[in-house]
Amino acid sequence: MTENTSKVDPVLLMAPVAERAQIQDFRVLKASMKRSEEVVFPLHVENQFRTSSRTDRESSTVVGVVVLTLLASRVKESSETDGQGVCDSDPVIEINIEYQLTYEVSGITAFKDEQLNAFGCVNGLYNSWPYWREYVQSSIARMGLPPFVVPVLTVAELQKMEKAADGTFSMNAAAEPE
Repeated sequence: MTENTSKVDPVLLMAPVAERAQIQDFRVLKASMKRSEEVVFPLHVENQFRTSSRTDRESSTVVGVVVLTLLASRVKESSETDGQGVCDSDPVIEINIEYQLTYEVSGITAFKDEQLNAFGCVNGLYNSWPYWREYVQSSIARMGLPPFVVPVLTVAELQKMEKAADGTFSMNAAAEPE
């Protein structure tokens, strides 16, 4: 998590904007994946993301940028850790992608900058999540590893996003593969 975060319900903040927004463009800006030569299971899997947003009131657009990362680390055997389930610090799998989403917002002048920023960050993440899930699944398959399904993103999880002083939102979410 980032320092200087504040508790604000980003979903409530952005909801009025969502009623007047339509997605205009969706693109991948960067993507990468890597795996260690030897991947030993079980793994501890963590999804990390950071979102940012910018608004152009003249063109009535909000642009959300979403950076997503999946890190999978080997869980050390309990005999190696005196019964403690500790993970290696170096991930054996790392998958990254950066998306840019552009939205047109009708009546944009009715909204505060804080609402538009929250919309770009939260809705950008929500709209990009299915693509993230597919990217992770296909990347894992290309790495020759057993299937892994990224869980769905819920509104409750979106409400846990933390707003940093710079206006970005972030959250870490742990997920264990089956």
